[in-house]
Amino acid sequence: MSSDLRSAGRTVISFPLELRHRGPHAAQCLACNISLEGMLLHTKDVKLTVGTRVELRIEAGQRIWQVDAVVLHNYGHTMGVMFRQRQPDLYRVVTRQAER
Repeated sequence: MSSDLRSAGRTVISFPLELRHRGPHAAQCLACNISLEGMLLHTKDVKLTVGTRVELRIEAGQRIWQVDAVVLHNYGHTMGVMFRQRQPDLYRVVTRQAER
């Protein structure tokens, strides 16, 4: 999904999460912003190909969310991912936490 096709606005956030790909391989990342459709992550040295399926493990709102996503882009130390399904509940929980 290009930024021209994004239908939801982004909200600035900052919290750690775990990015998994290919089974047990996991990397710690920092979420930078979120929309109903995806996230921008600070990934340090993680480089994945566009189209790679990943799982995000996010602790928020007294639960652990496991969200399937696809890599949209990698620029420097950031990665854009699009959720495979819109995440209105996760978005609501995370943005409420960011407002505190």
